[in-house]
Amino acid sequence: MDTHTARVDTTTIKTGTQTRSFDFHRTTTFVGLLIGYAGYYLCRQNFAAAYPAMKDLVHMDKATFGQISSFGTLMYAFGKVTTGAAADTIGGRIVFFIGLVGSVLLSLLFGMGSGIGFFFVVWGAQRFFQSMGWGGLVNVMSRWFSSRQYGTAMGVMSINYQFGGVLATVFAGYLLSLGFGWRALFFIPALVLAAIGVVGWFLIKGCPTDVGHELRHDDAAGPAAGSVHASDANLSYLARFKLVLSDPAFLVMCALSFIITLLRECFNTWMPAYFSDMGASASMAAFKSAVFPLMGCVGTLFAGWFSDKYLQGRRGPMMASLMVVLVALL
Repeated sequence: MDTHTARVDTTTIKTGTQTRSFDFHRTTTFVGLLIGYAGYYLCRQNFAAAYPAMKDLVHMDKATFGQISSFGTLMYAFGKVTTGAAADTIGGRIVFFIGLVGSVLLSLLFGMGSGIGFFFVVWGAQRFFQSMGWGGLVNVMSRWFSSRQYGTAMGVMSINYQFGGVLATVFAGYLLSLGFGWRALFFIPALVLAAIGVVGWFLIKGCPTDVGHELRHDDAAGPAAGSVHASDANLSYLARFKLVLSDPAFLVMCALSFIITLLRECFNTWMPAYFSDMGASASMAAFKSAVFPLMGCVGTLFAGWFSDKYLQGRRGPMMASLMVVLVALL
């Protein structure tokens, strides 16, 4: 009797320790991704914020600025398509940090360069590496959260790209207000992102199995949507594309995401230039531009709260209503 009791107690202690360890690593991974992806924006928003200060010095008119920014957006879209499947192949954590390191190095390179052709190439490459952040993040999150937890976890995580845009734009404006030149807006944010990356490297774990835990299939659906199921684990790179492209719901979401992203990119790209043309200093133009992503944070939180409280968690009516309001405002 005593031996049996001791065995039960030992098992209970072991299970409790494993649970605490799992929760600890999941929390640190979540925090690392939250801060890390927000940090990505330090090397994404800096070009738009720097343009009013650099346009005359590098002889870059609005048409050229728009062309470089558009090319960067195309490279970002191309990267989203090609590197998302790579996260399933080599792991989301690796993809996330490849993108982060590439963003740091290319931001430093952009700040050292001159010439329109140089800016085209480097900014396009920069946006390609930037595209790896979200795909890597989603892959890692799907390994740590079950489908019942994934929606809530990603809802909170999605705040990071809004707050990241706010902080990056305000930080750029602050540097300009201190008298730094446009090149500093590429050097200093890159160094800050590098520091965030070092911390994130130790916080973020790509999968529970990396730290001695099993994947937790704690509901009927198994791991969260977006993770690789056992039957799909050996699919080739192209087969993964065919699999997701055969899903109608996925294609609809891609179309909606394309429209929303296009609008968001337009505002984020052109607002500093607009406020500069309206007479604001380069620093004040950056500060004013931060209002757009700030209101995005408010809207994200409001949409989640309203749909849960008044629409029984149905996201479709909320999305449709907001799209109507958006069209009316435009």
